[in-house]
Amino acid sequence: MIQKQQEKEALKNALEQLSEREINTLLTDAQKFSQSVIDFLHQTYGFSESRHSLEKRIKMLQLKTACQEHKISLRYALQAIVPFWIEKKFFKRSIPVHVLIGRISMGLLQAAVERDFPQRENQQEWKQRERQRQMPEANSISTHNVDRYLKEVRAYQKQLSQATAMRRNKLHRYRGNPWQ
Repeated sequence: MIQKQQEKEALKNALEQLSEREINTLLTDAQKFSQSVIDFLHQTYGFSESRHSLEKRIKMLQLKTACQEHKISLRYALQAIVPFWIEKKFFKRSIPVHVLIGRISMGLLQAAVERDFPQRENQQEWKQRERQRQMPEANSISTHNVDRYLKEVRAYQKQLSQATAMRRNKLHRYRGNPWQ
């Protein structure tokens, strides 16, 4: 009983530490993204640089999620949303966060993506960029590197086959097994 309580306490402490790290990561992401939005709006549209509360910075991550979902840049998203609100003359010096992440703004963004990328070219470009980022350039691969790579792959395959063979040949635990 005491051991179970100790295990529960250890698990609880580990979860608290993990959640603290994730919260810190979320806060730094929110701060960086919020600052990039503010900088873009200030440079492009001349809006005043305003400081957002922690809650608003976290809400602004919804815009980042929309950008990732549609595989578009922040610049494209803001250029699709902000001119509408400027044209309506609702906001002259800055645009509130709730407007940037609101239902109308997300609808504007969706319509702009569908209009500009009818064949989903943005997703194809994103896939291509990711492939290029993950794969080394073909010219930089020499035969020496390929041979070393093949040697490493074969060594790994050998390790896997040995581990599988050991698992198959391992004695099973059962009551009365004299070899344990």
